[in-house]
Amino acid sequence: MRLMQAYFAKKKSFIPNSSVLSVFIGTHFTGGTQNFLRQFLAINPEHFKDKEIGCRDDFTLDFCKNLGLKSYLLCCLTLTLPKRKTTNLQNKVFLVNVPDSYLQYLPKELLQNAERINQKGVRSALANEKEFYEQIKALLKRYENEAKLVIAIALHCASHGYGYTCCLAC
Repeated sequence: MRLMQAYFAKKKSFIPNSSVLSVFIGTHFTGGTQNFLRQFLAINPEHFKDKEIGCRDDFTLDFCKNLGLKSYLLCCLTLTLPKRKTTNLQNKVFLVNVPDSYLQYLPKELLQNAERINQKGVRSALANEKEFYEQIKALLKRYENEAKLVIAIALHCASHGYGYTCCLAC
């Protein structure tokens, strides 16, 4: 079995081998991936016949339902993370993948000690799968243990159940 929980942006990189039981949870398909999936299903209409897709957002849910795929709204798995214990060490402001053009709208005193994080920089191509997951866990631990405020453009980053203050910048 393979859990398929991701923001699928690389067109055909998500198509599972038909001999592997794939469980789609917290799934998002970008526009390019959606175009690829439409073409793929035109040729292989039975590929997702025995699969249900747990969608991260209404955009993906509507897309899947319009294609006739069994699907439901699950949101992102990060919402299931436990709420953290509050300590005095949680005093950092993290700007997660916030574009430079957004910085002018943030208070200067907030930016002075803010740390910019490129969450997209955690890539499986850099290492083996185990190291990739270790990098992700380490990043989530930083949010849990250090964050006072997280400003992010990614909903899943700004909606953790950890209990820190979040701001979604879109």
